[in-house]
Amino acid sequence: ASNSYISVVLAPNGQTVLFSYWAGTGYQIATLSADGTSQTMLAAGLYPRYTPDGSKIVYQSSGISVMNSDGSNQTVLAGLTGEDYCFPATNGSIIAVGMFGPGQQGLATMNMDGSNSQIIIGTVYPIYPVFSADGSQIIFSNSGGQDENIYSISTNGSNLVQITNSIENWDPLVVGNKIYFDYIPPTIQNPTTDSNQIYSMGLDGSNLTAVTNDTLYDGFKTWNGLCLNP
Repeated sequence: ASNSYISVVLAPNGQTVLFSYWAGTGYQIATLSADGTSQTMLAAGLYPRYTPDGSKIVYQSSGISVMNSDGSNQTVLAGLTGEDYCFPATNGSIIAVGMFGPGQQGLATMNMDGSNSQIIIGTVYPIYPVFSADGSQIIFSNSGGQDENIYSISTNGSNLVQITNSIENWDPLVVGNKIYFDYIPPTIQNPTTDSNQIYSMGLDGSNLTAVTNDTLYDGFKTWNGLCLNP
């Protein structure tokens, strides 16, 4: 029903695909059985992510929201009045999210109920966070400005480490001990949107490996790199 699919992820149990898509008048979040036989619309919104146990979903919809994995109990945690939050991720205990508001921009964390919201590192550029497999580190990209590299930081804001050191790196996704991310190889002198390819690397930036090599845009949750509102 759409050719604009954003933020496609597999459920922790491996049986359901979670995604957001353009539905003609707005963005919707839905699930699809892994065999493609059953699709269920859950909520209006973007950029959904499961908690590690698969019981809840965090997503962007008029702020950062949380719902049960079946779409019930939809709750907005942070509204857009004076503040804007984009690209949520969760380790099940806290939510990491890019925050953009008057005088306040950066990587923010909050509890699952929206309490204790704080910026742990400031930046004026969009941030795309994801958690390490053990939930102790936030992997994020500083994208949209001159510094488009991938970093890791502890959930308390300590131990900031720059993982990549090249021009175009963003939209990380952690699977096990690897980071998959959107990357434009430096050999491409005049990149276009379709130059974006998926690469993988170790959590320390080692073993950079091309995963895709085609003439299409390849990416995960950001689609066009914008902080969109449903």
